[in-house]
Amino acid sequence: MKLRGKTFFVIGVIMLAMVIVLVGFSSLVLQQGYARIEDKACNDNIRRIMNSLTNEEVQLEQNVKDWAIWDDLYNYAVDHNHDFEVSNLDAGSLSNIQISLFAVVDSSGSIVNVTFFDIASKT
Repeated sequence: MKLRGKTFFVIGVIMLAMVIVLVGFSSLVLQQGYARIEDKACNDNIRRIMNSLTNEEVQLEQNVKDWAIWDDLYNYAVDHNHDFEVSNLDAGSLSNIQISLFAVVDSSGSIVNVTFFDIASKT
């Protein structure tokens, strides 16, 4: 092999080695970068979900407090008055407070009433 051929061969091998190193390094850097981006996106989504659940909990707690201090509901838990059920535990009332299950429990822990409501179909 002449000097010219040897030179081209050595330059080719060096270039091939440089390309392999460059591709390997780029791949490593990109994978780490994408992993950081995915971790951040995942953490952001988890934080949004936790905030949403906290907001739902606060809203539910407020609804429970509003209904718990109501004298008519207390009397219903004691005397099981069917008129209260008809006039207050209907689809409209439950739709307004955005809940799908409403249970009334008396002071002894016995269930007085359980009302289910499908928010999506409003039934």
